Order: sequence, then structure tokens, then C-alpha cells
Amino acid sequence: MQREDSSSSVDAALDLGLDDLRKEGEPPRQPPRERGGPFERCVVACTPAHAFGPAMQSYVENQINMPRKQWIYEVIDGTREQDNVLLDTPDMVFLPDTHALNDGKTINWLAVIKDRSLRSLRDLRGRHVKMLKRVRLLCTEYILANTSWKRHNIMAYVHYLPSVFQLHIHFCAPYGSYTTLDVFKVHPLDSVIGNLDMDGDYYRKATLSTIVVGNAGLLAVYGLNVVRNDYRNVESHEVDPIQWRGILG
Repeated sequence: MQREDSSSSVDAALDLGLDDLRKEGEPPRQPPRERGGPFERCVVACTPAHAFGPAMQSYVENQINMPRKQWIYEVIDGTREQDNVLLDTPDMVFLPDTHALNDGKTINWLAVIKDRSLRSLRDLRGRHVKMLKRVRLLCTEYILANTSWKRHNIMAYVHYLPSVFQLHIHFCAPYGSYTTLDVFKVHPLDSVIGNLDMDGDYYRKATLSTIVVGNAGLLAVYGLNVVRNDYRNVESHEVDPIQWRGILG
């Protein structure tokens, strides 16, 4: 599918994670381990001051208004992907994530939350727990009824920071982690519900670590710059192994 925005900027090129829904005939998304280019991976601690500060809010508004991000609102409005919708309830639209890495062994789905005030994990409060439980139940029961997977094979999770700022929940059976980016970006839905049950303002108060790769606009929120360095392959002839003995004395 030809995306509406042909920008070749770093921000557009390196939006790791969900960025579109693939149309029939479009080649599958590259596996995450092959994406990202030669940019330094930055581990950042997103504090409430970062998350709700003017710099992040400006970044989020810019993301929401990008033409290539409008697909998710079209799904909610029923003007896109209608033939692929599996469940449509007052809370969410559930459909296959056709742009994920579906290799025949792993199947991915999306539950797109309809409440437009819920842009990311940060907007969830205790009052949303019942909704999240309904979504978890309906989507899980659909997967159980239509696949051979068992309940313990199904993983439901939210990315933070997301690549599109309308709350959506990933469902995967069986769950497969493709890159170390998942360690910081994935928040299991069961944990999200548990945290909100414990403290309804948890995601307003919490510091959440995440990974940013080459996204100049997002790195600026944390006072960082894009660095063209790829340390992923330490065995490469271009990158010398760290001399731990010398560092540690």
C-alpha cells in the first residue's frame, strides 16, 4: 500500500512497531531485527514530567496529525479495513494485524480502542479497568474459538511508547519476541490491569523506561540527539569488543 506521507525523514523511517495495516498484495513488514538502520539505541526513563510536559505533548500532537497515522482513526470510524474486522463493540475494533510479522507460526491481532481520549498507556486510569477486562475477555475468547491455541499461548500487550498515539492492544499467539526492543517497550495487558487495580493513577505517576532509535523528535524530549552508530553486532570488524578487564581494573 502506498502510504500517504512520502517523507524520508528519520522520524518517518524509524517508527519501530505498528505503523500501518498491510493491504492484500503488499509485501510483509520486515522483521524488527532488520529495521532501524545504523542508529544508536537509547534507553530512556520517561518520567511523568517528560510524559505530560509540553515537549512530549507537542510531539504527540504532531504524530496524531500526520497523514500516515490517520489509518487508525479510519478503522475506528469504519471507513477502512471493514472486510477484515472480526469484532466491533462499543469499546474496540478487533482485526488481524496484517502488517506484523506473521510467519505462519505466529498470528497477530489488534484491538483498537475507540475512546479517542486514550492515546497511550499514560492515559489509562482505574476507571478503565472494566473496559480493559472486557476487551481481554472478548479477544481471547475469539482467538480460542477460531484457532488451535490454548489460553496460556496468548499474549496481550501494549507498547510504550507506541508508534501511533491511539491506544491499541496487541494480541499474539504464541507470543514471540523478535528483538531486545521488546524488553522495554512491551507492557503485558495483565500487568497493566493489575497496576491499575493497585493504583488507579499508576500510569500518571510511574516512570517507564523505553527504547528510542533514531527518532530525532522524540529524542529531543529527553535532551538527546540522533547518533549514527550501530552497536548491535559486537562481533563486527567495524566495532571493537569492549575491553572489560581494562575498564574494571
